[in-house]
Formats: sequence, structure tokens, C-alpha cells
Amino acid sequence: AELNWELTWLFSPHFSQAPVLKDAVETTVAAYLEAVSRGQTMTDDVRAYHAYTAFVRKPMARRRRALVQALYTQMQKDGLVAPAVSSVQRLRDKLPGARKREKAPSRKEQVAAIQRAFDADPARAMAALKQVLTAANNDTQSQPKKPATPASGVTVAAASAAGD
Repeated sequence: AELNWELTWLFSPHFSQAPVLKDAVETTVAAYLEAVSRGQTMTDDVRAYHAYTAFVRKPMARRRRALVQALYTQMQKDGLVAPAVSSVQRLRDKLPGARKREKAPSRKEQVAAIQRAFDADPARAMAALKQVLTAANNDTQSQPKKPATPASGVTVAAASAAGD
């Protein structure tokens, strides 16, 4: 909607002659600034939500392998998923005389556990995801940057455009 308002009015000495308009503009500008400020504090939540929707869309995608592993580990620490033994290992453990060995769950089992955690406690699961992404972001930022070349920029752009 076009309001035809001008922010310069707020600084005009004549604006006080239109008190209803002045109040409306001041209230609207204050609400806008508050909304922008609130939005800026939500960047980690937005990034986590993007990662979550990408995970939901293709949880077994190769590019999610590191995320699944890190998120599963974090969720174990947070008590959102039980330290799991793979289903194959559970069957082996039932055999007479079987030696009990701990074997990490398969990626498929990790994905299923993560999905159950999001279903059971979405707030804590999202907090775990934010923690994993923040740690990964901090690791990335602490690594020395390679100088960009025109060719590398094209490759990255092409890979990004390719999507999942």
C-alpha cells in the first residue's frame, strides 16, 4: 500500500500543525523500527529454520551427512535422543554367546531419531540445531580465508544455483 508519507516530515517544524498525522507517522515509524530490530535478532533462528526445512526435504542427502552426524551427537548430549545401538547390533546381541559391542547407529537410524526428537520436543530440537550451526559457523570463520579468484566464484555460484 502506498502511504505517500515522507520521513522528513518528522523533522519539519510545521508537522506539529497536523497532530493526528504526526502521531500516526511517529507510531508507524516506531513500530517499523521495532520490527526491523526484532527481525535482526532472529537471524540464527531463520538460519536454523532454513537448515531444518532442507533437512526435512532431503534428510538422507549426501550434503547433509555432516549436519546429521553433528546434530545427532548434540541431541544425544542434550538428552533428546537415546544413545542408540544400531538395529543390526541389537539383533547380534540377542544371539547366544554374542559379544556385546557398541556400534554407531546408521545414518538412517540417526535421521529417524532426529525426526522423532523434532516431533517430540521441537523447541529443544531447534535449539540443538542452532547450537550445531553456530559451532559450524564459528569453525568456518576461524579458518583462514582463501583468496577468491574469478573461476572459484563461478564454481561456487554454479554449485549454489544447483541446489539440492
